[in-house]
Amino acid sequence: MISRSPAENYIKYMLLHPEEYSDLQIQQRLDQEGLDFIGLSYFQRLRENIPPPPETFLPFSREHLPSVRYLRAQKLQLAFQADKAMRNAVVVLRTPRAKEFLETMLIAGATDLIILSGISNYGAPPGFDGTAIARYKHYFLNLALVSATELRALIDLRSEACLRSIDPVVRSQASAIKRASYHDPRRLAVAAPGSPVAAIVAQLQMGRSVPATDRQKLASRVLDVLLLRAAECAETNGMMMAENIGSIMSAVESTIRCLEKIGSPTETMLGQLEKIRLQSENKPISSLRVISGGRHTMELIAVPKTTEPEEK
Repeated sequence: MISRSPAENYIKYMLLHPEEYSDLQIQQRLDQEGLDFIGLSYFQRLRENIPPPPETFLPFSREHLPSVRYLRAQKLQLAFQADKAMRNAVVVLRTPRAKEFLETMLIAGATDLIILSGISNYGAPPGFDGTAIARYKHYFLNLALVSATELRALIDLRSEACLRSIDPVVRSQASAIKRASYHDPRRLAVAAPGSPVAAIVAQLQMGRSVPATDRQKLASRVLDVLLLRAAECAETNGMMMAENIGSIMSAVESTIRCLEKIGSPTETMLGQLEKIRLQSENKPISSLRVISGGRHTMELIAVPKTTEPEEK
C-alpha cells in the first residue's frame, strides 16, 4: 500500500485553505495538475494529524503573527504567502512540458545545474532558479516521502487518473494515455539508478540533445556496471550462469577496447598542446642525429629474419 503522496504539503495547503475545499475538489485538482492522489482516506488521515490552526486564522496575512508562526511550524508559509521562487514553481507545475522535464530530472537524481541548463527550453519562466526547484520538491514532488517501489507505482497510476473523471469523454482517453505512458521519461528515470548518466538518458528519451560528455568517464561507468552484473550472475549461480557471464565478459572486452581507443582526456590535451608548440616555435627542427644521440641506422629496408636449419 502507498502510504503517502509526494504532494503531501500541497494537499495540506488545500486542507487548510479558507475556502474549505471538499475531498472531491482536492482530488480533482490533483488529477488536473498531474499530481499524486492515493485515496480519500489519506485526506482524512492528514486532517486528523494536522494540528489545529489558531482560532483566528489569517493564512494570507504576513502581519498576523499567530498565523505566521503556525504556517512556519507546518512548513506551509510559502504556499499561502508565495515568494517569487514559489510563483515560478507553480508556473512550472502548470506548464506540462516544463513539469515533465523537471520531474524527470528530479527522479533521475540530476543536479540543479543540469536542470537549469535545460528547463528554459520547455517554458520555465525567466528567473527560475535553484530556490524554485526546492519549492517544487517541497510542495509537489517530495521524493523523501515514498520508496522507490512506491514511486514506480505512483508513476504508473498517473495514467489512470482520467478514469476518475465524471466526463465519459475524458474516461475514454484512458487506453490511449496508458499506451503513451510507456514512453514517459519519468518511467525510465524511476527504473534507473539515480545518477547523472540516468539524467542524460532521460533527456534523450524526451528528444533533447544533450551537451558533449566525458566519453572516458561514461565508458568507465559502463565497465563498472558490466562487472557488477557479472559478479551478480556468479553469485546467483543459476542455470544460465556460464552463458550470461560469457556474454557480459564479451561486452567487458569491447568496453575495454573502447576505453583504450578513447584514451585519457589529459593525454589528448597534451598531444594537442605539443602540436601547437611545434607549429608555433621558430627553432630549427632537430636533426635525426641529435634526436637519436647517434644511435640510428640509414638502412630503411627491414632486415629479414634468418632461420637456422633444423638439426636432424
